[in-house]
Amino acid sequence: MSNVFQFPPSRQAPARQIPREEFERLAELALDVVDRIVAMLDEPDRSARAEDVGCVVRLNRNDQDRDRV
Repeated sequence: MSNVFQFPPSRQAPARQIPREEFERLAELALDVVDRIVAMLDEPDRSARAEDVGCVVRLNRNDQDRDRV
């Protein structure tokens, strides 16, 4: 096993405080990312359901069912 490379131990950076507004903004961004991932994972299911019942589903900005046409 002469071709195994050892990586140096990682240095941890000390945690720093951030303002509440920045934390809330970052938390909201993380939730938006999760919502988009869930929407992409649900997309094939949503299309199949719409085709089964013969309708088109329009989505609002948050990828929630807005109305059926």
